[in-house]
Amino acid sequence: LLSYARTGLFRGVVCSRATHISSVTPFRFLSRRFFSSLKSVENEAPSKTYRVMQIDQDGVTGMIKTKQDLINLTKVPNRDLRNVLSSINKRIPSIAVRSNCVVVHLEHLKAIIFYNNMLVFSIENPKVSRFIDKFHTFLFKKTDKSLPFELRALETLIMEVIFSLEEVFTQEIQQKVLSILNKLRLEHREQHLQQLLDSNNEISSFELQVKEIQDMVVELLNNDQDLAALFLTDAHRNCRREASQHEEAEEMLENYLLHVDEIGQNVEILKKKVAITENQRNRLMRMDLLISQ
Repeated sequence: LLSYARTGLFRGVVCSRATHISSVTPFRFLSRRFFSSLKSVENEAPSKTYRVMQIDQDGVTGMIKTKQDLINLTKVPNRDLRNVLSSINKRIPSIAVRSNCVVVHLEHLKAIIFYNNMLVFSIENPKVSRFIDKFHTFLFKKTDKSLPFELRALETLIMEVIFSLEEVFTQEIQQKVLSILNKLRLEHREQHLQQLLDSNNEISSFELQVKEIQDMVVELLNNDQDLAALFLTDAHRNCRREASQHEEAEEMLENYLLHVDEIGQNVEILKKKVAITENQRNRLMRMDLLISQ
């Protein structure tokens, strides 16, 4: 309402008829004029477009689509499309299995997988662009060629996220924290202690990321119907699998769950090292206090 008032739209409605409005029905009159004006503005507003990459086994095709175009193309529920079109990366990771596709939101990767191609969103993100560049290398060299396209595409997404988590942990968080701990062994300076506190918060945030992915994979592994529905190629051929027929998908997900668990264990080890240093610091502070007394 305020935004329309600032543009003069609402102000024009009020001022042009202010002297003729009945004191009995002012709201009904204003609301009718206001919402009819709002509707005309919505009709005149251009549809927002999105840059999307369509990837299949042969190559990559760039597309510019409106939301309605994407609804018509993908046939997915609006809530699923909203999830992949959102510019917010910090959402709970999800793999939503639908009748004709799999909607994936894992960290920086947002995609819709079909039996023969995959749509990738947020391609302006440099991390996503790098993933697209190496997708076919992952697909042909690091996935099981006996699996259908949809499972191999899903595997590349999970693989990319795990590689990204490992990189962030080893090259950023762990390296920085170990450097601070080494400095604290040499001298207890307030600056280093503050850095350790900031890093501890960073570790906790990263640990939550890992935990959310663990929970998501475990939830999918516990759902036989969704595991069987991952086989989109079979469904496209009208040969939908029974709820118990999902061994290939289960083995793949269990394998990557082990990788995620390993990252979580390394985070725990780093947290213990930080806790030991903090306990030592607290003992030294208590000793200093006793001596000073």
